[in-house]
Amino acid sequence: MSGTKEDSDLSLPDVPNREDFDSQWYITSPDHAFEAQDFWSAYRPWLVRHGYTLFDITIGLAPPVPYWVPPAVAVSAPMPYAFYHRDEDIPLAPWRMMWVQARFAFGQDSEGRNIAIKVIKSDSNEEQIYKHLLQCSDLFHPDTFANVLPPVSIFKLPHQLSFVVMPMWSDLKDFGGMRNVREVMNFVTDILRGLAFLHSQRIAHRDISLSNMMVNLFSAVNFREVDRLRSVLEKHRSSSHARYCIFDFNLSIQFPPGKPIEDYRSPSREAYRGTDDYHPWDVYQGQFEYNPFAFDVGCLGNVFKTRFADVIPAVNMLAPLIDRMTTYEVSERFTASQAYEFSEKIVRGLSEDDLNASVELSPYIVPPPPNIMNRLTAEEHARAAAADAHAAAIERIYLTPPPDSRYVKLLSDVNLREGFKCGMHVVLENRWPSHRTPNSIQDRELGPADWMYKIKRYDIIGPKYRMVQSPQSGREVIPASSLSLDNPGRLRMQTKPLLQDADSGVRVFLLKEARWTGRGASLLQFREVPPVKLSRELLECVIAVVGSETGSRTNLAFHVRFWKKFLVVDFKSYDTYIEWANLIPLPQGEQPNIPTVPGECWATDYPAPSQVLLPA
Repeated sequence: MSGTKEDSDLSLPDVPNREDFDSQWYITSPDHAFEAQDFWSAYRPWLVRHGYTLFDITIGLAPPVPYWVPPAVAVSAPMPYAFYHRDEDIPLAPWRMMWVQARFAFGQDSEGRNIAIKVIKSDSNEEQIYKHLLQCSDLFHPDTFANVLPPVSIFKLPHQLSFVVMPMWSDLKDFGGMRNVREVMNFVTDILRGLAFLHSQRIAHRDISLSNMMVNLFSAVNFREVDRLRSVLEKHRSSSHARYCIFDFNLSIQFPPGKPIEDYRSPSREAYRGTDDYHPWDVYQGQFEYNPFAFDVGCLGNVFKTRFADVIPAVNMLAPLIDRMTTYEVSERFTASQAYEFSEKIVRGLSEDDLNASVELSPYIVPPPPNIMNRLTAEEHARAAAADAHAAAIERIYLTPPPDSRYVKLLSDVNLREGFKCGMHVVLENRWPSHRTPNSIQDRELGPADWMYKIKRYDIIGPKYRMVQSPQSGREVIPASSLSLDNPGRLRMQTKPLLQDADSGVRVFLLKEARWTGRGASLLQFREVPPVKLSRELLECVIAVVGSETGSRTNLAFHVRFWKKFLVVDFKSYDTYIEWANLIPLPQGEQPNIPTVPGECWATDYPAPSQVLLPA
């Protein structure tokens, strides 16, 4: 571990494409490899004077651009350095993992240990974080290594540049090659320990993804030789020396200490940065702010969910770990330290047989979008179907259901006539970039205020009436003696139903002394006798007289219909889009006001034709 050094040699060149570098739009095209080679060639003597020797560079064949060549000999050192692998009987070849780029270089220190050099802006948040990590002694001893890759030197250069020198690890994680529970849990606990350490230093990573996790092994084998690399990594894992870490802090922020980890907040627009493959939904409901530490935990939980769902049958307690890391209730989500402690308890509860149990991890395949499916071969269709099935199986490990809607509260009266008034809970139905948003800005860079929102509110509709029909025969037939043209007065009728329908010839009666089993198994006793419709048109069989039309009225049995009455909860949309200034997210823990309606009851009023639904 060494300190930060400054150099004032103004003859040293600036980084190529400086404007893109400052905006973190890194130039990775092979077209820029030659100018990157010139940049590092200028710094090679300077680095030698400071104890570091860059790897050799050679021109590759496809494409014919400069590549780094791995060393013939390197020292495998303890933490925080990595192990080096090279097959002695195979000649060295250009290291085809990466052509030469201006922002990274690779070499060795004076003791023969492999190192990587990253170019960053001086006086940036990233540099301040690296300076802080450089002072964390726990990161430089094998017994206390906290699974975060630290710098070993920081050089401050002209042109507002700094070189950050780090031990050289690699991203050869190869999850498909993990063969047992022990190897999976080693990865889980290592990465959780790393995140817990960062958060204990109040560093929010803000770009948790597989591309920012590494293993302490660097191999000279060409990365295209998958089988050879897999066997190298399997041997490394089986030796118990494999360790994993978190690195790359170009999007990270270090907050001042002094508050509980749950109380930190950042503007929600900052959550849209970085790789979004594993982002939780913490800012997708229009929030002004979010907790970046809880966001990190949610991202890592989603990494575990997509990669290790197949391990849950062997390690059941992985399911609650992942659930508590990814729950949509942010206040219920594990902190990184809680998740790490939970993972340690899982491991302590496993026997040697449990840890040595074999696992087979399915490859993580992103299902192709629908517009691509029609161009796939039969074999590709089969792989896509397998990917869909695996994604569905992964989703089933959720124990916490997602929120039903995206609720917010109105801060002002939007349209009183339509019922959209201040304080009402509404649902975000859709959104559209505001007219003030530049077209060049990508969606992931937009904050809540850069959108216009379509909203809808709950609305109670009704009353509605559902027709219930009596049978035409059998013991449940309605006899004439149960019908009355008179209103007995003991009925609380909203309207008098004793009317003649001139259009259909249907007469309205009242049921009296009504007991009817309906179509259910239990007897229905009407607390208030409902009105019914009666017709003598035999062609309209659902309202037809049953039995003879001769004889006294009391001897007839009738087929009648009557109604059940109910209210319906539906949505009412606001016709235009409104600005975010009129909205605010619901406070954490506040539940949306979803109206409830009573259950259906027997109608005591006669419905208008527009209110009647068809029989169930």
